[in-house]
Amino acid sequence: MRYLLYISIIALLTSTSCSTNRTFKWTNGKIHKAEKLGLDTTQVLILASIVEKETKLKREKAKIARVYINRLEKDMFLESDPTVMYSIGDTTLKKVLRQYLEIDSPFNTYRNKGLPPGPICKPSKETIISVLKCKKHDYLFFCFSPEMNSRLMYSSTLKEHNENAKLYMDALKSGKIKRH
Repeated sequence: MRYLLYISIIALLTSTSCSTNRTFKWTNGKIHKAEKLGLDTTQVLILASIVEKETKLKREKAKIARVYINRLEKDMFLESDPTVMYSIGDTTLKKVLRQYLEIDSPFNTYRNKGLPPGPICKPSKETIISVLKCKKHDYLFFCFSPEMNSRLMYSSTLKEHNENAKLYMDALKSGKIKRH
């Protein structure tokens, strides 16, 4: 089973790289930007695939990418819900349950540090550019805003993040916002 999984990972990585290369050209400048982030081109594609699944909001993509780069630099778990959804084979989930976080998969970033072994989707050119152009900040966490405005709330500490997450969960429980 693991043998087939790794063949699938290699096939996805190869097909994603090939199909992305048709629409995205790796110039020396873009490679240099990746290197300045501490990433190679494959790692940029993997990170962009996670960002692609985290949000459709263009204004949030670079900021989310930097959160993950900050976590990588601090040797933290990425703890990305889309990687868990990919791990269990259901990317349509509206909510990731606690038991899913324990799934044994190399793609589960709640159990494995660093980037997963391959992309979880084909990232758009826009998302790849957002990763390459992400600006430095100190945020390590993000969650949905309880204001129903499609924005995210960012925080630099776990304490702040837990406070933000509680605001969001309270808004969900009160019916102020509908589940995503």
